[in-house]
Amino acid sequence: MILVLSLAAALWGIGVVMKTPVRLRLGMIGALWLGVVGLHLALPDGHPLRLATGGEARVWLAFGVVAGLVAGYRRLVGRLRERAAPQEVPVASGAFRPAELDRYARHIILREIGGPGQRKLKDSKVLVIGAGGLGSPALMYLAGAGSGRWALSMTTRWTGPTCSGRSSMPMRGSGCPRSFRPKSPCAG
Repeated sequence: MILVLSLAAALWGIGVVMKTPVRLRLGMIGALWLGVVGLHLALPDGHPLRLATGGEARVWLAFGVVAGLVAGYRRLVGRLRERAAPQEVPVASGAFRPAELDRYARHIILREIGGPGQRKLKDSKVLVIGAGGLGSPALMYLAGAGSGRWALSMTTRWTGPTCSGRSSMPMRGSGCPRSFRPKSPCAG
């Protein structure tokens, strides 16, 4: 058994050195597995080659079943991830609109930021996790700075006593999921 596993490791290592695709390396190891299983099925009990490769075909067949289940699971998860991936909507990256020029005029005239810096801010994407004591002001500052897209990830509900110090959590709408509340103050 150690002989076959070392052959599989050698095939994988040679494949890595030769920069062959992973699918081809897995195919080589699969061919080795098929050869070992065929050897076990063709040779009689007690044959030295059969004893050197584990003695029984059941072990290798079980190994193949487990490898097949893992490969099937990976393929299923990959397809589910493809289906669940959000579709990217292209954002126009042209000149600033007049309303944006008025809003970000102070940022644009700053030497440290300027027009290119404000363009990068407008084209940026930000994920804020939590709208607590740090996330709430961060949302306000991101909206005020002109960040293009931002998303809020929050799983808990808020109530009046839990929103102390959160500038984007007004008292109205208590009981709503927290991720719905900060939209209005930041929408500026």
